[in-house]
Amino acid sequence: MTPKEYLKQAYRLDKIIDSMVQEVEELRTLASAIQSPQFGERVQTTRDNEAKFVKNLYKIEEFEERINHKIDHLIDLKKQMSEVISSVSNPDEQLVLRHRYLLGETWEKIGDILHADERTIRRWHFKALKQVVIPKDAIKI
Repeated sequence: MTPKEYLKQAYRLDKIIDSMVQEVEELRTLASAIQSPQFGERVQTTRDNEAKFVKNLYKIEEFEERINHKIDHLIDLKKQMSEVISSVSNPDEQLVLRHRYLLGETWEKIGDILHADERTIRRWHFKALKQVVIPKDAIKI
């Protein structure tokens, strides 16, 4: 794994969590929807006494637990990445890595924040990546 691949993991995991949260919201909408009665002929050998929305609520709860686990994983990853970035000697290069990989900002926004043009920001980024040492116990998603 290259330093760039290692640092990009937080962005990917953050997007995965965002999509999972969106899925939970859709499940909540479905769970709260009123279902129409079925008047057709139904043959059933066992009777299910639990309402369908209750089953959906259990599924939502399980899904939320998975999301919380992913969030914990993201926090651990960002903490480890922050320590790795702190080992870069140049403060400007550190800032570029922090804004790019921990905060997920664009090159243009990083340039505005650091008062440098995009070319300079990319140069600092390139130099900083050369100094990044991936830990032996690196968290991988």
